[in-house]
Amino acid sequence: DLQMPEMDGIEAARQIRQLEKKRGLPPVFISALTANILPEDRDRCLDCGFNAYINKPIRLEQMEGVLREASEFRRHQLPARLGV
Repeated sequence: DLQMPEMDGIEAARQIRQLEKKRGLPPVFISALTANILPEDRDRCLDCGFNAYINKPIRLEQMEGVLREASEFRRHQLPARLGV
């Protein structure tokens, strides 16, 4: 969620991406979940490292699409994580 206490989702995604680069880790799938629905909100999320963006109220077809995308992403990342 982009509006979390202490650290918002934008900063969390930035830190995750920095940690991946620093440690040479393959990227994890990160999806934004937010009530912010302006096009610039979506662009900001994707620009800072999110793989997907879901706006509230959540629509089933949108959630299913992001879950499929995450599943495909993980399927392609799994060999890298296992060192294959």
